[in-house]
Amino acid sequence: RAVLDDLGVDRAIVWAYSMGVPIAEAFAKQHPERTEAVVLGGCLVGLSPKDRDNIFTPAAPLLENVGLARYVDETMPFLSERMRDLFLSRNDPVAAAASSRAYAIPYAIEDAPLPEATLNYAGTREPWYEIAVAVAEANDVAFEGVPDADHGQTFRAVEIVIPMVQSFLASV
Repeated sequence: RAVLDDLGVDRAIVWAYSMGVPIAEAFAKQHPERTEAVVLGGCLVGLSPKDRDNIFTPAAPLLENVGLARYVDETMPFLSERMRDLFLSRNDPVAAAASSRAYAIPYAIEDAPLPEATLNYAGTREPWYEIAVAVAEANDVAFEGVPDADHGQTFRAVEIVIPMVQSFLASV
């Protein structure tokens, strides 16, 4: 909100991917008057603090006690060797553990609905893709799949995602 204030922007489209999604959701729910639309990628939308706790918090002690490589091998066996190497080279286990714990912390107006103009998207090769579709539907959120893409590929699929988001925004 402070950035919008500083720039003199009244309303904005909030767009987040993966671990940034809970922050974007919190902003949209706490400041609906400042939120034009929300675009959320590579995630499950509308998770409760208990949901986030069940998904993210168990990772913290694993990251701290067994190390990043073992954590990745045990919890993300679907990663390609290249993605595994990138993940290991770009993440700090202590910071990842702290981030995992923080996701379960409830935020103000947690139970407010997401704005009507919300789009969720994920790659069809995400291991939890079918769950993402169902969760988006349960939260009455528009959903799009990025064909034949995993988490990292979806993030980089700008040639697919940008037109998809533009089409969505044109419809709201």
